[in-house]
Amino acid sequence: MSMVFEDRLNRVHQAMAEAGADALVLTHLPNIFYLCGFSGSNAIVVVLGDVIYLFTDGRYTIQAQEESPQTRLRIVRTALAGACGEFLAARSSKRRLRVAFEAASLNVAEWSR
Repeated sequence: MSMVFEDRLNRVHQAMAEAGADALVLTHLPNIFYLCGFSGSNAIVVVLGDVIYLFTDGRYTIQAQEESPQTRLRIVRTALAGACGEFLAARSSKRRLRVAFEAASLNVAEWSR
C-alpha cells in the first residue's frame, strides 16, 4: 500500500476509534476514491480492521484491480448494499459490530438492506 493510502487509512482508523466503531461503510464515491483510488461509478467500501473491502459489480473488475490493489475486491451480482449487509452480518455472528456510515450519502432503504 502506498504511503498516501496508508496515511489516509490511519486517519480513518483514528476517526473510527473516536466514534467507537468496529467498521466503516463508505458509499459516497469521492470518499471511496480518496480512500482507495477507485474511480468507478458503482461501489461501496467497508473498512474492517486493517483491511479495506471494495464492493463493486463485474463491469469494474479490471479497473478495480488496477486502481485499488490494496483492497480486497468483492465482485457482486446483487445490489451492493445487500451484499455489503450480508458481509457485515456474517462477520458479526459472534459479536455485534458497531458500524459507522456516511449518513449524508446512505439512505434509510439502503441501510436497511
